[in-house]
Amino acid sequence: MNQKELDRLRSWPLHHAWGVQSIHAEEGESTLNVEVSDEMSNPVGALHGGIIYALCDVAAYSALLSIIDESESGVTHQINVQVLRPVAIGAALSLKGSVVKRGRSLAFIEVKGYVNNKVVASATVTKSMIKTA
Repeated sequence: MNQKELDRLRSWPLHHAWGVQSIHAEEGESTLNVEVSDEMSNPVGALHGGIIYALCDVAAYSALLSIIDESESGVTHQINVQVLRPVAIGAALSLKGSVVKRGRSLAFIEVKGYVNNKVVASATVTKSMIKTA
């Protein structure tokens, strides 16, 4: 596990601005818990799609960090996000990431976002693996 990078994610100021309350990751799985605030809304009063996209990427990265060591990292190579229903201001959003396959040069990760046990977003993320040390 790349604990050092996971700890950085947990304390990153931008993630707190996006409402991230907690990040848990182990064995290729992750969970982000997010409190949706007014500052995260779009003009129609729902969670902005760009923030959903970014949170899916953080959930994917967290899941990947749980199965790699500190000499590796992953950068987003491709991401596809579908917003399936609006997320209201004040909602408790939970994003769950899961590493589907980790190869030598690429990792494939799936993310689902939930509010009240209903899927609100789905993403597939491909990360390019890089050496950091």
